[in-house]
Amino acid sequence: MVSGLFRRAGWLCVPVLLACLACGGDDAGPDDPAAAGEPPADGEVYEAEYGRGNQLPSSFPEDVPLYADAEPVSSMSAPAHGTVVNLRTGDAPEKVFAWYQTHYADKGWEIEQQIEERGRSTILARKGSRVSSVVIMGVPGATQALLTVAEDR
Repeated sequence: MVSGLFRRAGWLCVPVLLACLACGGDDAGPDDPAAAGEPPADGEVYEAEYGRGNQLPSSFPEDVPLYADAEPVSSMSAPAHGTVVNLRTGDAPEKVFAWYQTHYADKGWEIEQQIEERGRSTILARKGSRVSSVVIMGVPGATQALLTVAEDR
């Protein structure tokens, strides 16, 4: 059974994963309302900072563990929605998972859930009113870690 906290924090993964995986260029498509200068259909406008290559968002929290032997592939930070960093390393997924199990605690985070299933490992941690998660999985020739941090709402 998945806890209520994990369900609340789970919203971070889907849109952010899609945004990170979709990073391919700054050009808006022809059907994109932003290309025509129109606000999104729902009327909400969000500010976000995107990073490419080895860039982290300027507001990346210092107390969130960042696997040292990994390179950021992409990142995104939106003040009202949190921060996401897509990391890639040549180390085995098991090594990265074990590192995060130790280093979340070292930085003062309390691990609330750990899930290992179907080749994917997830850690959900809390520190005060913030939640952070890391989803770790093997990809061809590497290990990918999707790291998120946001205020719990």
